[in-house]
Amino acid sequence: MTGVVLDDGTFYVLYSTVGNPSRIAGVVQGTGISTSGSFSSSNARDFNLEGLGVLPATVSASYSARRTLSGNISYSGSLGSTSFSSTYDNDYTSTPTLTTLAGSYSGQVATSSGTESVSLTIDSSGTMVATGSSGCRSAGAVRPRATGNVFTFIVSFSGSPCLFAFQSLTGIAYYDSASSRLYAAAPNGSRSNGVLFVGTRESSSTPPSSSSSPYGSLTYRGAGLSGTMTPERGSGENASASLGVLQTTWQEGTTKSVVLSISDNYLGSVSGADMHLVLSRQDYQCKSGAIGLKGDCSGVTWNRVTQSVQFSNVQLIGPGGVGPVIVNGTLKY
Repeated sequence: MTGVVLDDGTFYVLYSTVGNPSRIAGVVQGTGISTSGSFSSSNARDFNLEGLGVLPATVSASYSARRTLSGNISYSGSLGSTSFSSTYDNDYTSTPTLTTLAGSYSGQVATSSGTESVSLTIDSSGTMVATGSSGCRSAGAVRPRATGNVFTFIVSFSGSPCLFAFQSLTGIAYYDSASSRLYAAAPNGSRSNGVLFVGTRESSSTPPSSSSSPYGSLTYRGAGLSGTMTPERGSGENASASLGVLQTTWQEGTTKSVVLSISDNYLGSVSGADMHLVLSRQDYQCKSGAIGLKGDCSGVTWNRVTQSVQFSNVQLIGPGGVGPVIVNGTLKY
């Protein structure tokens, strides 16, 4: 069991299956009140991943500041209550830094639809990208909080097969330096579902550097091409972005450019992405869900919070059907 109580009373307690700390079993999340050694919450939710679903709960506990927290979690009906006890971890007083967090992690991600393996990477700017074994891709950001060794965790999902397709969730992340383990939890807006992650930092992991360009960079390879695009300028966010439509461009010199259009649930209709990579006047393009002469843009993920677009194995097709050209990287606007 690993728990965090934030300075505003919001708490997250992640618990594992018996005998397997790397296997996620659920998280209890809510907001509590602390008064003279007593802690209570009337709005807790237990996001149980062992078949019980999302359970309303109450928490009643006693604490000794920076020493112990113990009490009971009570459920309605025949589920009764369960007791818990915990000790304070001095790691919580450390200052959260992106340098410490940056690296690659392997672990498990869990939602109400099940658990799968996932690879997750965080660079030195706090940009996060992840790919699950199902093929679900996500991108987001982690940001140090002002109080406690905790990070705000923001994740945006691509389309199918992601359960939260084209949605963004916000929660917390905590890095346990002693075990090199990263914990993250983010409920959806109605607290009826959520996503949990527990992963271990890879021992050979070298913290990835953020791009030297404020606009990020792309790599492209295939059909006789191999190179990197590092934009010198971008057009920024268009006025319709708040409605779910992003239309923007990036430019490097006079020979390289990217033109991108994304519809993210515009007026209730998800239509995906349309991308053009122009190299020396040759146009390589793709469109979401279309494979063949139009390539495949299903690996494009738009993160409104970080104002960035992630490209994961995007397939472009050039003039006369040349390709595919595979594109990876992140561009910011």
